[in-house]
Amino acid sequence: IEKYQFSLYPIFTEGVGKPKIINSFAQDDEKHQHDADLYVIVPIIISSSILLLGILSVSHQRMKKL
Repeated sequence: IEKYQFSLYPIFTEGVGKPKIINSFAQDDEKHQHDADLYVIVPIIISSSILLLGILSVSHQRMKKL
């Protein structure tokens, strides 16, 4: 596993701030990124499915009335 170190220097109107040093491993970050993607995608899919079932149910009820 390759280790990387990043130094981030925030820039303000008053000047440059203290650096933020980040030490991370490339493979660990990729795993966390995939987990974060999963937490975003799964609720969207579930919400879309529930919305679709609700629309189909309402549509079915209206077709019965005709």
